[in-house]
Amino acid sequence: MTDRSGAYDRSVKWVITRVCAKILVESDFYTADMEKKSLIDWLMLADHLKKNNDKIREITKEYCNSEQDRRNGKNKVLERSKILCEERSSLYEEQQEIK
Repeated sequence: MTDRSGAYDRSVKWVITRVCAKILVESDFYTADMEKKSLIDWLMLADHLKKNNDKIREITKEYCNSEQDRRNGKNKVLERSKILCEERSSLYEEQQEIK
């Protein structure tokens, strides 16, 4: 239980931090102080990377779950697997561009 509440606390803190960052972006603080600007930009970029990594994990999980059907040669599953691989590859490329 402790792990779940800890993860929940981190999630809530992350949301609060993102809201604060968005407020700062909309105000003069964002352009006035370069250190704050860099920190906010990093925060937004880190969130984007996290979302991409989550998508990559979901796609990989779906791909792995369809392995047996692919081995049996089911055409629909094979086509879906190709689409999943393309999506995952494009997300990996986006991750590399961001870094």
